[in-house]
Amino acid sequence: DQIVEEYQSGPEARIVLDDTSPRLGSAGDPYQLVLFSDFQCPACRRFAGIVTQTREKHPELSVVFVNYPLSKDCNRALRSNFHPLSCGAAYAAEAARRQGKFWEYHDALFTTRDELNADVLERIAAEVGLDVARFQDDVVASSTERKIELDTALGKSLKILGTPSAFLNGKPLPVSAMGRFDQLIDELAEHAHD
Repeated sequence: DQIVEEYQSGPEARIVLDDTSPRLGSAGDPYQLVLFSDFQCPACRRFAGIVTQTREKHPELSVVFVNYPLSKDCNRALRSNFHPLSCGAAYAAEAARRQGKFWEYHDALFTTRDELNADVLERIAAEVGLDVARFQDDVVASSTERKIELDTALGKSLKILGTPSAFLNGKPLPVSAMGRFDQLIDELAEHAHD
């Protein structure tokens, strides 16, 4: 299949993750997806849904989320503010991670149709059961800002140009494969059993 060939012919990237990056699944799973995403990005919202469906079918797929807000306010690789509210959402998601609820918060951010302003971010924090006072402190903590800096620096080192950008087992996932991600995993799993 053309998508499998395009994916397999991609260059191998060395991705050094810090151990605080949110992960679904385990580091020992046969399929490792490292996903650079932006909570204000419509394509990221769609791909998050595809990844969720793929994991339901293939629980052997591990997903690591890396914040890559498309805003110069917190992403030094950018000169423009494509998504001006994305830094606030990234800080909020990191604050949720610190309370062990990153994925619940992630899902709520991608399903809300509201503008991701501070009030909405706080409302979602309460809805997913976070300690809101602690959440508010963590959102503005310098360590939260530093984590997002580390994430965006990793993206810059990998020459990320937009979101979503993903690497499957160290190889860049072609844009053409994103809409058919479950089929790519199906085919790779089939070849693994040959």
